[in-house]
Amino acid sequence: TILIVEDDSALLKALAFIFKTSGYNVLTAETGEKALKIALAQKPQLIILDIILPGIRGTEVFNRLRKDPWGKDVPVIMLTNLEPDDDVLSSCIGQEPKYYLIKSQSSLQEIKEKTEEVLKIGKYEYLKTL
Repeated sequence: TILIVEDDSALLKALAFIFKTSGYNVLTAETGEKALKIALAQKPQLIILDIILPGIRGTEVFNRLRKDPWGKDVPVIMLTNLEPDDDVLSSCIGQEPKYYLIKSQSSLQEIKEKTEEVLKIGKYEYLKTL
């Protein structure tokens, strides 16, 4: 299960379509508040998180997730149009997102590949702990 958090409805629909047609269970949210509710209730295996969202920003969603016992370990891919400056870096990079992808520099296929890479690594890490 993947949670996609994106306020651009066209991009949200495109990403959801790509993952659904590849066999993933997809949850979506267009606001930070909704993202937190869905994430904490449904506990997806990975979250693709935009930074600029209405209401609670993605960086705040990310920080709140990291304070939760489950959320502290969930893989998060930051997907944004913001270049990583000091403000953005200090608010999220220290919390260890798996990737920080710039929308304008990442194709839908590249986003899917990075997501599958993170999920694959996560499965191997899970198997090592068994």
